[in-house]
Amino acid sequence: MSSDLSAGERADAADSGDPLAERVAAAVRAVPGVHDLHAGVADELANRVTSRLPGHRVTGVHLADEECTVRVVLDRSAPVAATAGAVHRAVGPLVGRPVHLVVEDLADADVRTGTRTGATS
Repeated sequence: MSSDLSAGERADAADSGDPLAERVAAAVRAVPGVHDLHAGVADELANRVTSRLPGHRVTGVHLADEECTVRVVLDRSAPVAATAGAVHRAVGPLVGRPVHLVVEDLADADVRTGTRTGATS
């Protein structure tokens, strides 16, 4: 999807099944040290980070005209700065606009298949 689309065109593309948000989510999850995506904390409901696609939302990825916001949970042992840099390098070329990364929480790396143990629990 071109980075020069208007907000309405971008919303129409998302509603028609454009997979950019899904590609961004997959690229982020593939970065070593990323545990998962995160929608934001409960008191930020008005600003939840999601992208709408037919039948589902892509949590943790928000595509706007001039920027992309990604919210993540990192593995507790991951080096934050290096992992953030890797996320920027993975997402930037896909979206063609500035990427804002928010680290929402940390989790144990071995918890991916069960309930996660976050730093804020």
